Amino acid sequence: MRRNRITRQSRISIWDICKTLIFFGLIAAAIAWLDQKNARTFTERTQAIDGDTLVAGREKLRLAGIDAPEIEQLCDSRAGKWPCGRRARGALRSLTKLPDFRCRTHGIDKYDRWLVTCFAGNQNINELLVEQGWAVDYGGYGTAEKQARVARKGIWRGAFDTPQEWRRLNKGDLAVSLDVNQNWINSATNRVRGLWHTITTDGISE
Repeated sequence: MRRNRITRQSRISIWDICKTLIFFGLIAAAIAWLDQKNARTFTERTQAIDGDTLVAGREKLRLAGIDAPEIEQLCDSRAGKWPCGRRARGALRSLTKLPDFRCRTHGIDKYDRWLVTCFAGNQNINELLVEQGWAVDYGGYGTAEKQARVARKGIWRGAFDTPQEWRRLNKGDLAVSLDVNQNWINSATNRVRGLWHTITTDGISE
């Protein structure tokens, strides 16, 4: 009798696990669908406001997977301190002038900015900024960062605070909490908001 009770409890536990896996599978599928529906491509003229953020009309675009020095940030070199934040913005500004420059969205961040990967032809601009040493890897461009570091390009020519560390030192503890990645619930919420933005902007609901 005791063995049958244990077996029954095991079956219930396995079934509960299966239901949980199915639930999260459906959530993941829904998020993927929302990402696909939410995708937009910005081809209009953009303005660089710092090394990883663009403005296109009224929309703000945040280059995903990278983190560039803040606009007022200074970095060190043998010659002394230099305005690496402004130089990073200048690098991005130059790249936006390349032929066939465009940015593809894949979500919205917690600051209501479009997360984008930008291209000029087949060249990934996000990756290129890391490769040239004007941004650090923030997810997906580790090889490019290593190449820039070895070649001592851009900010890697001397000592510097990472952009995240610079924000913490210059804006206090609040900046640290703002830099923490959102959990999957907030991420899903942002994707829903992005889908609604697309519907209302592009007139899909008409």
